[in-house]
Amino acid sequence: MNGALLAAGGLAAAGIGVSRLLPLRPLPRPTGRHLVGTRTVVLDDDRHADGLPVQVWYPTASDGPAAPLLVDGTAFGRGLAASYGIPAALLGHLRWVRGSAVAGAPPLEVADDLPAVVLVHGWKGFRTAHADVAEQLASQGHVVVAADHVGGSLAAVRPDGSVQPIDTSLLPPEGTPDYWPSARRLVERYAADLHTVLDAFGGPHLPLAGSRTLLIGHSTGGAAALMTAGAHERVDGWVGLDPWVRAISMAGGSLPRALGATTRILRSEEWTGNANDEVLLPFAADLGQPVRTIAGTGHVDFTLLGRLSPLVRRVGLTRADPDVTRRATLSAAADLLAGLPHPGPSDPPKASSTG
Repeated sequence: MNGALLAAGGLAAAGIGVSRLLPLRPLPRPTGRHLVGTRTVVLDDDRHADGLPVQVWYPTASDGPAAPLLVDGTAFGRGLAASYGIPAALLGHLRWVRGSAVAGAPPLEVADDLPAVVLVHGWKGFRTAHADVAEQLASQGHVVVAADHVGGSLAAVRPDGSVQPIDTSLLPPEGTPDYWPSARRLVERYAADLHTVLDAFGGPHLPLAGSRTLLIGHSTGGAAALMTAGAHERVDGWVGLDPWVRAISMAGGSLPRALGATTRILRSEEWTGNANDEVLLPFAADLGQPVRTIAGTGHVDFTLLGRLSPLVRRVGLTRADPDVTRRATLSAAADLLAGLPHPGPSDPPKASSTG
């Protein structure tokens, strides 16, 4: 590990631009029938003084220059370096990384029978952590939304360019007395953000979304998505990617015994048999839902971090080809999206909660 970092550092010191050796278009090209547009909005939220930044991906007919994958790659690189020990000097290329989505492209009209999808990043995540999934789903006609969960995001960037770094006080070190209560509050904080997003659908900021919604959440975001799926009337499906359900139960919380949403649960090999399984497996059994383990994968492999730099894998953050978890996530999403009920006047409403 150290040798890899020293070697890359040696290239930089020798005057060779490391960024020229690293991927600037790392995402797979979407294969759906539509081009993809993207934009960022800020939703009013009394809990966040400057609002909640939300990125939207959607189908468009307009081509153009691809938007930056990271709105502020420099700030993100600093956050990544501080959190994971990668020298910031080796992450300078992130400011130039692009996806396929076109910034500000005019949206196509979205069919109401196509569910919207909300992606939920984990602790130390970021709103484009699953952009490779978002772009593919948008190319198939879905509106896809992801918030920067302010405080838990490595670098929450607003449209005016201001950046709020991660607030590490929200989750103290494991083993401290307030760790599990803080973990549960963190999940609840993310869930409250999700209620803000879902309540904004159909309004001036998010007018495009259809009437049904699938939540896909990773780790802390997976637990928050689960809490929301059991409470918000708009949610019809939940995909949990290593959902950190132990954070709910360890501080006196309880998981729902049943969901009014169809479900898929994916687990990395790294998390197989860990303490989270003590909560996850009985919960999945109550739902009658198997937990699918993806062989050879680590917890962070559910994000696109491994696409941003080979150094991420060299320092041990990821284990597998990013396409492995992307395919599994898209397959789980496709299963649920194909089976979600169509809205109709006879559909009974689910109980709603704003907590």
